[in-house]
Amino acid sequence: MKFPRAASALLLALWLLSPASAQQEIADEPAGNYPLRATLSPWPAVPGSAHLVVDVAKATSGTSALPSLTLSALMDMPSTPNMRPIMTRIARQRTGHYEGDLVLSMAGRWRIQLLLATPNGEFRVVSLVQVGKGKAPTGLPKTDDSCGPESLTDPSVQLTSLPNPPQVGENRLRIQLPKEGKWKKVMVGVDMAGMPMSLLPREATSKGDGRYEIDLNLPMSGVWQVRVDLDGRVPPPQLLNVNPAERRPVSQPLLWLTLAAALPLTVGFAVRKKALAPLLTTLALALSTFSAGTVVERYWPPEASMDMNQPLPEMSAPTPVLEAVVQRLPLSVYRKYPARVLAGREKVLAGSGPVWELLDEGVSFKSGQRLGRVGPNWLLAPFDGVVTRRLTEAGQTLTSVGPVLALGCIDRVRVRAQISAVDRFRVRRGQPVEVIDGDTTRRGVITAVSATSQGSEYWAETTLKNLASPVQAMAHDGSLLPLPKPGDDGGRPGTFPIGQNVLMRCRVEQIAPVLCVPNEAIVERSGAKVVMVVSSVAGQRLAYQRQVTTGLVNDTHTEIRNGLREGETVVALAQEQLAEGALVTSASWGVGSYRDLMIPDDAPHAP
Repeated sequence: MKFPRAASALLLALWLLSPASAQQEIADEPAGNYPLRATLSPWPAVPGSAHLVVDVAKATSGTSALPSLTLSALMDMPSTPNMRPIMTRIARQRTGHYEGDLVLSMAGRWRIQLLLATPNGEFRVVSLVQVGKGKAPTGLPKTDDSCGPESLTDPSVQLTSLPNPPQVGENRLRIQLPKEGKWKKVMVGVDMAGMPMSLLPREATSKGDGRYEIDLNLPMSGVWQVRVDLDGRVPPPQLLNVNPAERRPVSQPLLWLTLAAALPLTVGFAVRKKALAPLLTTLALALSTFSAGTVVERYWPPEASMDMNQPLPEMSAPTPVLEAVVQRLPLSVYRKYPARVLAGREKVLAGSGPVWELLDEGVSFKSGQRLGRVGPNWLLAPFDGVVTRRLTEAGQTLTSVGPVLALGCIDRVRVRAQISAVDRFRVRRGQPVEVIDGDTTRRGVITAVSATSQGSEYWAETTLKNLASPVQAMAHDGSLLPLPKPGDDGGRPGTFPIGQNVLMRCRVEQIAPVLCVPNEAIVERSGAKVVMVVSSVAGQRLAYQRQVTTGLVNDTHTEIRNGLREGETVVALAQEQLAEGALVTSASWGVGSYRDLMIPDDAPHAP
């Protein structure tokens, strides 16, 4: 028993004496819809090099692009106003696993922001780490105090901010591009990392020699991503770490003034027993109070006031939309024709003598049921079916054997449709069709087509199985009612009652692949047909209106003859009417979603 205790004590002592082997979880929350967990070692953290390990799991919803994600760490100290943020790229060791070394150059409270770059934008997870006192080793890695590493910035695009560092409110961004480059339009888009908040892209003003400027009103602190669009080419984003109002440094002249104001107080203390002591003391206190008040009034951060009448910058969250790609598809054109349900086979019952009683037309019956009495005999049903016609009436007398009732079998029915002469040769035997009666649809094939016309129309028939499966109903008390039998409710049995008017849908034309978009993408505005085309501007997806010329239309797609190119993306459906240049994001139907509620593909957004 002593040996295990001694071994445990030894292991505990080694663990306590080896802080470098300890690690601490500093983050465990989703970045967008990717679960993220991060650990830092050694722990407790001390100035020097720290090892960061981050594991990112597969997306919990939507399409997962785990193998292509990149990760960076943005570090700063909120309590140190003059510190520029430090960006470090965290290398991917394998899919979903990242490791890298961070430089904690001093003791204090560090803010580590893990930025996960996904196809839908950058998402961040923020962690605060307290670094204890200690002496930094001499072999620290070289730090990069710029706003982004080479992996996230383009060296040909240099971005500076006035003021520097950027602040909440008005800022002027200066963009320096290569002088030899020629661009027709330079657009700048700004959005907040990890939040669905964006400033719509605007065009920057050229100042000559490749220098452009643009004024931005940033409404809140945080990490903002700036994307520069050079005639459609968008380099990787640059980051602006915008902090709230900070203390400004005291200038050296005012500091000397404050110290000089204390000299008369010293002299007054030395000559406190002299006659001029009260005067010198009063003068020293007045000068000290004046200089201290001047310093506080000039350099203390102003109190943030909320002006409800102040115009806010135009910010918006992207509107979720269903997107579709303009592509070439074989377009099939369908037509619907009026049709009527006929009995699949009929049987005529005959008799002689006085007709005492008969079943009415359209009444269903079961096999062996009495259908009527003619002379001394009862007419019995040979099968389950429906009375299609009464060939005689009660009260008449048949002097010889004659027809009495025509019976139709309900197990199979014929559906006959009236085909116009224009489509006669577009309909043929063996062609697939659909028979539609409200919400009920059955598929079949054309079994017969008339060879001659009846006036200006032809007919086509299909034969369908017609036995309907009974559906059990629930009573008010929650109990299940007995299964009904065909015709128990007084109606006609079968899926399609004999004599019912229905529609027959069949394909009348199929053309070679043409440019198509979903029917919902076509809208009419001011008498013209338009679509909303999704374009990428400065890293943001905007929808612009474009007029198109359409051709053939079927149940799902519309032919586009002019106005669109193959491969372009259009808005197939939006939960609200889109204005010109509206900010959009790709969405899909999710569990629990309704027609007016779409779920963005990059949801949930992490703050």
